[in-house]
Amino acid sequence: MISLLACLSLTVGVAALAAQDTTGGAVAQALPRDTTVVVDRVVAVVGNRPVLASQVDEELFSRQAQGIKLPDTPEGLDAVRRQVVSSIIDEELLVQQAARDTAITVTDQEVADGVEQQVRKVRDNFQSEVDYRNELKKAGFQTPEEYRRWLSDQQRRAALQNRLIDKLRTDGKLKPVAPTEEEMKAFFETQKGSLGNRPATLSFRQIAITPKPTAAAKARSRAQADSIVLELRKGADFATAAKRFSHDPGSREQGGSLNWFRRGVMVPEFERVAFALRPGTISDPVESPFGYHIIQVERVQPAEVQARHILLT
Repeated sequence: MISLLACLSLTVGVAALAAQDTTGGAVAQALPRDTTVVVDRVVAVVGNRPVLASQVDEELFSRQAQGIKLPDTPEGLDAVRRQVVSSIIDEELLVQQAARDTAITVTDQEVADGVEQQVRKVRDNFQSEVDYRNELKKAGFQTPEEYRRWLSDQQRRAALQNRLIDKLRTDGKLKPVAPTEEEMKAFFETQKGSLGNRPATLSFRQIAITPKPTAAAKARSRAQADSIVLELRKGADFATAAKRFSHDPGSREQGGSLNWFRRGVMVPEFERVAFALRPGTISDPVESPFGYHIIQVERVQPAEVQARHILLT
């Protein structure tokens, strides 16, 4: 059960000190002073776990650190805080439901492995242990051990959430729901204050028709391909020829290099020849829907080849 608590404060009370009457030995009771100090506020309770205002603040700070702009109006900021509270509640509900489900388990070893991987990733960003510890202190962690404990809790909670969601999908209890146009517009209106300025964009559809070459044009391309093959087999430089003659803009400036590729990447006509060639061999002109290819395989591995080509269209 979730109950929102209005401004429930955690307070520290200080009792009044008694004054000793030195003349008559009588004790004079001093009037108590109001020394209430607000440590944190409970903004919601999920089950028996409170959601603190400091958790909401941490999430807002995290968003700012990621470059997300927060609204600069009190109303906009209040709306974002409400969304954060709702998100924390949803996550906590998932964690608690997963913890009650005996079919869902997260082992200590899984958590430890995830924590170790994350710690190494963060630690590698710093040249010294001193820099690493100083950065942790800036983030609110006094020691690396405190950081590890926090990571362990986050890792376990994330794993519980993900496994519960996967289980619900497998059981058919969680199905995607497509939002309506009105819902998307309403969501955009609530979020647009944090999106910032973006350049104008548009979406479009097109029908592209590739003109078929005439028989005379194909004959000219084939004749040129034959003459280039002849020169290459006499020792002409393949990269120089590719830069001069190839019509493939993606590989021409790289001397025709296509780098490594596996089967299923290129068109079938090209692949049949490329995977049959020995390294260094110059192929005969190979016709494909793109035109005529002159292929040279440079290196071969069991499942892939490194090749270059000259395309004539």
